[in-house]
Amino acid sequence: MKRKRKKRNKKRRIIIGVLGFVILICISGSVFIWGKLGKIKTDSLDAKDFRINQLSDISLEKMSGYQAIVLAGVDSRSGDFSGTNSDTMMIANIDHDNKKIKLVSLYRDTYLNIGTDNYGRANLAYLLGGPKQMLNMMNQNFDLNLNQYIIADFKAVTEVIDMLGGIDIKMDNQELDLMNGYCVETGEVTGKKYTPIKPDNNNIYHLNGVQAVSYARIRYTAGNDFRRTARQRYVMEEVFQKAKKADLLTLNSIADTVLRMISTNISNIDILKLGLSILSYEIEDETGFPFKHLEGEQVKNTIGLDCVVPVTLEENVKELHKFLYDDENYIPSENVQKYSQEISERSLLGTDDIPEYSESGKLPMR
Repeated sequence: MKRKRKKRNKKRRIIIGVLGFVILICISGSVFIWGKLGKIKTDSLDAKDFRINQLSDISLEKMSGYQAIVLAGVDSRSGDFSGTNSDTMMIANIDHDNKKIKLVSLYRDTYLNIGTDNYGRANLAYLLGGPKQMLNMMNQNFDLNLNQYIIADFKAVTEVIDMLGGIDIKMDNQELDLMNGYCVETGEVTGKKYTPIKPDNNNIYHLNGVQAVSYARIRYTAGNDFRRTARQRYVMEEVFQKAKKADLLTLNSIADTVLRMISTNISNIDILKLGLSILSYEIEDETGFPFKHLEGEQVKNTIGLDCVVPVTLEENVKELHKFLYDDENYIPSENVQKYSQEISERSLLGTDDIPEYSESGKLPMR
């Protein structure tokens, strides 16, 4: 019985990263915002608590025009944000000059140096050392300079979407069937009702909170977890657009509901500044990391772990900096090169094994 409960809890964490970003919009529109910010669980971690690799002045200059926030989701029904894996890890890279946002999901099973030269699945870092170790893992494996995060609980996801009046999602018949199936458990967990949806020729469906969460849970289709993270980003984009158009009363109600369900190290002043500015921004692009990867039996047989191996980490970091910062000529740091070599030796996968195609998670209906 205990084992079954653990498996079910794991499924509930999947689109929690959506909340963190939506909350920034909701609180910015609240007329009683300053008093509400006290409900947020705040952390004293600041920039000096996070480690970064030795980066070139050119790289640091390119990064300086952006604000990157890590959005993570945990199962925290007790209100304690520690002692659990982070099954949703997303970087929101905000270009304030051009008012654009790019989203990158880190596949939770990605094989990385998760801290102190221990290698394993990426989502283990949060369990071992909370947000500090999670951000340090990203900084050291990806040559980033991350120092801000928002951790959110799953409970408010359905509430937020319902308060916004639902979202429109395009999906095929297989996804629709699976979504309807997931609605049974999602409804039980949240205590909310739902109505099974029948296929429609235009394949665009208006989803309430239970249905949207259930859609984002879909994993067992072509693309597996890669497309699941793409669905998470799809839901996030739609919620983001809906929240931007919401009236002050709705935003105020959402803030009242969800603020106590998040934890962050972003100061109240910075939250206000970010929330007010982000109302006019657009999500420019989204993707998943790693870009080139191998998984399955080949990886299990060499590493002994069911995981996703970046092939190679060094080449994937180059692509990441190209995506986030338009850096066409990025040269990874010595640390990234060292970690990349170690992963290659452990997995027996090097530059000669880079696949021509890796599952990108691209959704066929989008």
